[in-house]
Amino acid sequence: IELAQRGRMVTVLRKSRKDAASHAAGGMIAPQSERLPSSTYLNLCLESRNMYSEWITKIEQISGSERNESGFLSRGGFIAPAFEKDQVHTFIPPKDSGKFHWLAKDELLKLEPSLTDQIIGGWVFPQDMSVDARKLFKVLDKACYN
Repeated sequence: IELAQRGRMVTVLRKSRKDAASHAAGGMIAPQSERLPSSTYLNLCLESRNMYSEWITKIEQISGSERNESGFLSRGGFIAPAFEKDQVHTFIPPKDSGKFHWLAKDELLKLEPSLTDQIIGGWVFPQDMSVDARKLFKVLDKACYN
């Protein structure tokens, strides 16, 4: 889309919409919850996440879509529940990765009652987000032809 806006010839190749990878994508924009160590890669992921809201707005405008038609609804955090002795339980997020805090089991269940009571607590990453990949695909597809 960026190339087409700059006057370049762009060809979109796909077998069919139903075969597109976006139908299997999880839609996570959550570098902190991925348990990445401090690194250049983590910094790239964090910067990408920080640019996402603006990029979604631009794609919605180019496609002529309504606000939030892209499926970008989760703009306020991500929970990584932890279980006894799992990787989430033993992980400590890098200090330079953004905001995060640990919630004990009772606090986390108040925040998200549908979690299993087998959790021991969990990390909350208020800057991480998610998108409905199928809805985003439709908006991107529309934007390609506008």
